[in-house]
Amino acid sequence: MQIKTIGNSGQITLGKKYSGRQVIVEEIEHGVWLIKTGRFVPDSEAWLYKGDMPSKLNRAIKWAEDNPPAETNEDCVGKGYYQYKDLTQNPYILSESQKKCVL
Repeated sequence: MQIKTIGNSGQITLGKKYSGRQVIVEEIEHGVWLIKTGRFVPDSEAWLYKGDMPSKLNRAIKWAEDNPPAETNEDCVGKGYYQYKDLTQNPYILSESQKKCVL
């Protein structure tokens, strides 16, 4: 246990080992605080950590790592054709004109 003095600006120091860290300060009652180190998640990003979203993001990252960007056929942009490297993965039967849009 340490005794600290609250400065004129209302601050206390916790020591250099906590420098730059984020803390949560909970006022349990008047004059009693609970301080915990932690990570702050902005409200606009909280959805990334809820439900099954973390596993979905991990799958998306894995897919992006395994599937590097491919050249786009500009004639096919906006036509609604899916571009598959392996035609056996394509659930649709393509016409000859559509096949030119499949890489």
